[in-house]
Amino acid sequence: MTSACVRSASFKRHLQRVNKGHQQQPAGPAGPREVTIPETIAVSELANRMARRSVDIIKVLMKNGMMATPSDVIDADTAELVAAEYGHTVKRVAESDVLEGLTGADDAAETKTPRPPVVTVMGHVDHGKTSLLDAFRKTDVVAGEAGGITSISAPIRSR
Repeated sequence: MTSACVRSASFKRHLQRVNKGHQQQPAGPAGPREVTIPETIAVSELANRMARRSVDIIKVLMKNGMMATPSDVIDADTAELVAAEYGHTVKRVAESDVLEGLTGADDAAETKTPRPPVVTVMGHVDHGKTSLLDAFRKTDVVAGEAGGITSISAPIRSR
């Protein structure tokens, strides 16, 4: 066998990646669906709800003279026009409709138990977060850790 016929494994993988990229077909038209649109929606979220890529939504917006990125927020009227462009039906919802049903019935007083508050202390490394928590708890966590490096996640007990 000549050296020209022998190919390395990395070259074969390279050819597979190249050929795989050429075989992918662009996303075909997704079937019409009902798209729920709130008063404002991010371009990427609209794309998800329409089963499209964000790039496709941005192209439609650019055709209509609006420059946008996937993280930009558009109003419901604009989102409805984009959805209509792809043949989707639109269901508009108000902010109050979204919040409806989030609160449930209050628990009975006898089933409720008091619990300590949960406090999150955030900050840069070596800026005294553990020392602050040690002062609250009247403990000395830093003394028991190797090199003073700590990892704490516990509720603060009220006294």
